[in-house]
Amino acid sequence: YVCLDSQFASEKLGSGLFWTLLTLAKNDKEKKEYFTKWGKLFEDYVLNRLDDSFFSFTHYKNPQRKNGEELTDYVLRINDDLIVFEVKNSILSDQVKYGGDAQLLKDTLIEKFLKKGQLATAINDLLHNTSVLPSMNSFAQLGSAHVFPILVCREPFATMPKICGLLSDEFLRYCRRYIKARRPRVHRLTVMSMDDFERMLVLISNGKSLKSMVKEYQATNEAGAQSFHNYLIGAAKRMGGSLSVRDAASNDFLLESQACWQAHGLAGR
Repeated sequence: YVCLDSQFASEKLGSGLFWTLLTLAKNDKEKKEYFTKWGKLFEDYVLNRLDDSFFSFTHYKNPQRKNGEELTDYVLRINDDLIVFEVKNSILSDQVKYGGDAQLLKDTLIEKFLKKGQLATAINDLLHNTSVLPSMNSFAQLGSAHVFPILVCREPFATMPKICGLLSDEFLRYCRRYIKARRPRVHRLTVMSMDDFERMLVLISNGKSLKSMVKEYQATNEAGAQSFHNYLIGAAKRMGGSLSVRDAASNDFLLESQACWQAHGLAGR
């Protein structure tokens, strides 16, 4: 047999499979258990891919505090700089995305993807709190270093222009609240989808530095108006390759962005 539409097959094996299996749950308890296990599967895949790509660098998968509580999902050290990954399996309902209630949309995004400053408090503990594992205490000495936070999420909506900027702005507000010291510098939040994550790893395998990509993206995106997806397309072109903007996933991303803007009275922007 020959697959005539690889994009359709990919969707059916990804989000399509997720919703199909969800219909088999008999009650709310099974649905909750299913969401939890699917989230763990999603997180494990991302972290294993990071292990494969950065095995030669100092890194910590699911680092924990002394009390056994998880600090964050993944910490990567490159020279004196830290890249901190948080992986979120959360999804948004159509009512939240397209219902036209901007405040509900903002509140839900912050609740699901920032978890009341979860990443900011993790970075503060990682850098300054002696309650973390002894092997990580050396990070507290990196006074001149930089911290680059990255959010990898299954919900493409969260990676859209302006939406990713909103999440980054709220993240910085949490940083000002929870991170007391001015050094190391904590940069804006980079938000990427699973597709973006995979594309990013392709560029890394072809010689592009993760740290340079994040720095370039943030340097040109202070207003939060550009998605990491669009940055990757430009980065690939500058390297002499391409990440097609005409594939089905990119087209769906554009259509969903337009639907969101129209629902919230921002059509034409």
